[in-house]
Amino acid sequence: MSDQQKTNQIAINGRTLWLYAKYQLISKLLVTGLILPLFNMMMQALVHASGRTNISSGDYQGFLFSLYGLPVILVGAVMLIFIFAIDINTFIIVSSLVQERKFNMKMRNILWASLKSAKHFFSPIGVFLVIYTALVLPLIGLGISLGPFSQFQIPNFITSVIFKQPLYYAGYVAALVVLSLLAVIYIFTVHFILIDGRSELQALRSSRQLMRKHWKAFFPKYIWAIIKIALIFLSIAAILGAILAGLSYALSYSFMGVKGATALLLLSGVELFGFFAFVSVPILIGDLTKLFYQFNQQDGREIQLQINTQATALTGEELVQKIRFKTKAEVVGVLVLITAFNLTVATIMQTYFTEIFLTGKKIELVAHRGGGDLGAENTIQGIQKAIDQGVAWTEIDVQRTKDNQYIINHDKDFARVTGVAKKPGEMTLAEIKELQVKNEFYPDQPAQPVPTFTEILDASKGKIGVFVELKGESADEKMVDEVVALIKDKNMLDECVILSLDYKIIEYTALRHPEIKTGFLYFFSSGDLKDLKGDYLIMEEREATGENIDEIHAAGKKAVVWTVNTEESIQQFIRSSVDGIITDHPTAIRDALQQLDKRSPLEIVADFIIG
Repeated sequence: MSDQQKTNQIAINGRTLWLYAKYQLISKLLVTGLILPLFNMMMQALVHASGRTNISSGDYQGFLFSLYGLPVILVGAVMLIFIFAIDINTFIIVSSLVQERKFNMKMRNILWASLKSAKHFFSPIGVFLVIYTALVLPLIGLGISLGPFSQFQIPNFITSVIFKQPLYYAGYVAALVVLSLLAVIYIFTVHFILIDGRSELQALRSSRQLMRKHWKAFFPKYIWAIIKIALIFLSIAAILGAILAGLSYALSYSFMGVKGATALLLLSGVELFGFFAFVSVPILIGDLTKLFYQFNQQDGREIQLQINTQATALTGEELVQKIRFKTKAEVVGVLVLITAFNLTVATIMQTYFTEIFLTGKKIELVAHRGGGDLGAENTIQGIQKAIDQGVAWTEIDVQRTKDNQYIINHDKDFARVTGVAKKPGEMTLAEIKELQVKNEFYPDQPAQPVPTFTEILDASKGKIGVFVELKGESADEKMVDEVVALIKDKNMLDECVILSLDYKIIEYTALRHPEIKTGFLYFFSSGDLKDLKGDYLIMEEREATGENIDEIHAAGKKAVVWTVNTEESIQQFIRSSVDGIITDHPTAIRDALQQLDKRSPLEIVADFIIG
């Protein structure tokens, strides 16, 4: 390849990267600024029409099976298809035009073509492809995902159960392997639909046939594509990082100061990382499209985009000159805006450091199922150790026995913790008192008796607050009345909070017993959080976003997150604005919070920006 050809190729590669970035930005703005708000508006209209202001994991069944549930499902499916068209189809079309050297493309034409391409997915196979891309691809880690679902994961409270059970774990791994194989076999399905104009069923068959012939070439090339992105990113990051570090050092002696210069450096670094994460999906789709063209050409088939985008090919010097001028102008304009933004933010952080960062907010720890890993699950021993460690709250699970007594147990039966596969409602208190709860965190520790609710109250009074979750088949209005009565008898109304995953339980408690605080446990919610009953709104990790926490605080309620056990989650939520953290590892979080308090001002700025 001559020097001129190399120069031309560099210009083409640069233009391609910039096209991906530009179209990614526009597509994300369309999704977040138009499609998702429109869906939320329609969703809320249907929810309000049903007489509700919110649906959540605690009461969604009644809504979905109502007159208004089916329209929500249909609207959701339509939304997914259009997001797919904008988020995935756009880049298949753009990368196809790149392969055909049709760089003279208009943004409006590409987006219009992408939206029109949505018609191919209003079919059972099309819907399946969309759902597979949205929910499965993020799990198996092929690098391609649907924008709003790119962080989709199985919740930690589910995976923690899966990983502890060998049979469940083996099934989980086997399922991921099968799903990964299916994803690879049918990875060119959408390409065949959009580029070659095939029907959904024909496209599935064609993708399978193409991969059967070329799978040996596919894997090393696709893996190299992923590695190549990482290498390019690291190289550019190293160069720009050195430049930014020098700039920040110089600015630290100017008007900005050390904190502001650090903020500028970190902001720029995060944006750099974010940019490459932002364009990684389009780049991978582009590499897939390149392989799609190559494999078909090797099979003697000439592929050409069937969708009309009105794009035209540019060749020779005309192509290079247009690319150079247009790309440089656009990139310089964006860099100027970003630099102005970063300088402004860094200056504000320097000037108002105390007001922004030193808020003195306190996060309270809640030991999960008694004392978390401090003792046997849901036992007096665990709670006593939580008290000794200065934990603010214990969370326990209350169930009713056959003879109408209240004991503490999480599961529907005692099989996991005691080896006896009987439900609390099938046993008397005397029979349950014969059981011994093993310590799952430290199996060599002595087993402990199953406590009654009254014994828990006696052990906790004046020492630790109690989150009382009403659990299992016996969780009903009778349980509410009798548990609240026991709390009143102990004069502990200010030390207890009634919790439930069942929203009706929370509604009943708030109505009949307003004197006691309530907490609604949920793992998804749609609607106005301020309208949910409960003094505490206790969210699964994925729901505990900054926006949701702020909305909860604006309603005068407390925000608590559950169950925070992984190191990643611990570091995330100790830096958040939640009021409480439910965890199996209270001392680990306590230690992490103490380390957080010892940070230097520069570390505080770094955590705020990077976190």
